[in-house]
Amino acid sequence: NPAMVIGHNLEYGDECWASCDGEPIAVGVFKAGELHPSRVFVRPEKGA
Repeated sequence: NPAMVIGHNLEYGDECWASCDGEPIAVGVFKAGELHPSRVFVRPEKGA
């Protein structure tokens, strides 16, 4: 699902990535103020 992008100078169609707590969580394309992910990274559970 698309996610809103805050505070960056991106142009429509630019490739970009998202992070949470300094960890990369997704890469995708910027469209109309949102990151449209092409790949989402799942962090393994601790102890798994």
